[in-house]
Amino acid sequence: MVCVPTTQEYRQLANIHVKPTDNVLEVGSAHGKTTNLLATIAKNVVGIDCDRKMLAASVATYDRPNMSFHYFNALELNTTDWKGQLLPNGIDTFSVVFIDCGGTIPMYMLAPILKAIKEGVRPRLIVCKSLNLHKLQVQLHEGQTFNGSTQMQQSKMGKVTSMLHAKGGALGRCQHRLWERVEHWLVKQPNAHCRVVRPTPNVVRSATNISKEETSKMKSWRARALAANMNADLMVRCFLCSKDGKEENKVVMLAPGDPFPTAPWLKCNSTIVRKLLSRDDYFAYSKFQMLSPFSHGMPVVLASSCIEYLTKNTNHQVFIECSPGYYLTFTGQELFALVHELKTNDVARHGVEVDAAKCGEESEQEIETGIAGPSSSLFFGLGVVAALLGSFLFSKSKR
Repeated sequence: MVCVPTTQEYRQLANIHVKPTDNVLEVGSAHGKTTNLLATIAKNVVGIDCDRKMLAASVATYDRPNMSFHYFNALELNTTDWKGQLLPNGIDTFSVVFIDCGGTIPMYMLAPILKAIKEGVRPRLIVCKSLNLHKLQVQLHEGQTFNGSTQMQQSKMGKVTSMLHAKGGALGRCQHRLWERVEHWLVKQPNAHCRVVRPTPNVVRSATNISKEETSKMKSWRARALAANMNADLMVRCFLCSKDGKEENKVVMLAPGDPFPTAPWLKCNSTIVRKLLSRDDYFAYSKFQMLSPFSHGMPVVLASSCIEYLTKNTNHQVFIECSPGYYLTFTGQELFALVHELKTNDVARHGVEVDAAKCGEESEQEIETGIAGPSSSLFFGLGVVAALLGSFLFSKSKR
């Protein structure tokens, strides 16, 4: 769960955590502004509220095919058959829940709502806007005892909050957020036979405590592996690819030692990658040279070289970096079994597809609009001028 004290931060988290494949529930949709923002990112969004006037205003103001509003009490999410009332057709649950029940709602009122969502919906992520819950988080970090009071100096809270956010920098935050998702995935996949490796000390945190130069070194996957005493020659790296640039995009696992995908797999361009991944995944992929293969819901396949390697070394251990500096380790046989199960049960995407060709067409259209368009206008303008000039000279010659 992620908790923030302000509306601005609450809406910023939509861009950070929500993926195009997510189905999102917003509890306390109010006038629908955040719900509408979520609908521009997620696959489906449902807003619920207990104020009928606000719901009517939301419906009148915003109209998107992937968004709807309902009168519903969030406390009933673990006591009633809410799925039939709230879920769009073809959707079995919500993967992300945003909560905005008034930033100053008392903890004794917020706690039952969180409990109902956790038990009844069981999303992979809860984003909550609550000043009191955020203060509790800060007080716990300071080792204080929470007494339910909302009195705390704003300057002091701001200082502690800045310290919390600055700890570990962008790399540290990315490590924490991605690992939360990996842990959630492991809970959902009890048949995933693997071992978690979280080296001690934490190489990312250690580097950030030393200097910016050491932190910059940790942007390399190989540097992180060496610092953590992991065998870089046994690392299975992952890339977003399409087969011959035509088929559905997949996360391709390469054989240990392979630096980049080879034919028939082609790496997706940055435009497609940004559309398919959340901000954290994209940040790790583009800046920290890693892609978590399981926790973001993309289909996973093995490259032919990886299949050949694992077939010859079924009992050898291989490592997959699922968060900067944190790893999952499998035997070849275990990795084979997991990828087969994901493919058989369609666990990864639940049948949701992203049209790579369409993304490519949109990119080409943008290029044509930006370059070819002005050129055509220029030629057309020159043609008009030439015609007028010719007409003038012809009429003058007749005289």
